[in-house]
Amino acid sequence: KINLLKLAHFAVVVSRQYPEKEAAVSYLEGVIEKLRATKESRINEPISYIETQIALFKLEQGDQKECKKILEDVKSSLDSMTDIDPSVYANFFWVSSQYHKFR
Repeated sequence: KINLLKLAHFAVVVSRQYPEKEAAVSYLEGVIEKLRATKESRINEPISYIETQIALFKLEQGDQKECKKILEDVKSSLDSMTDIDPSVYANFFWVSSQYHKFR
């Protein structure tokens, strides 16, 4: 059985191979749906990791509003969790820094 956070890491790496950002976002949204369908207990962490990558793709497309909305949603989700993997925080704060740099 695969660790769901590792699956999220793999999915993000795969999504970066897509030439079109929309296709990458669509792929990642599909992965999120599959994670939700597993009904596992710790899916919020990998979903947050993937959502921050979606936020970055939105930012790269010039959609700052959507990027900000996703980051705010992820932040509130992270605030409600405990014992979060550092890679999730690292990705969140890196994408947040890109958002603030872009503005």
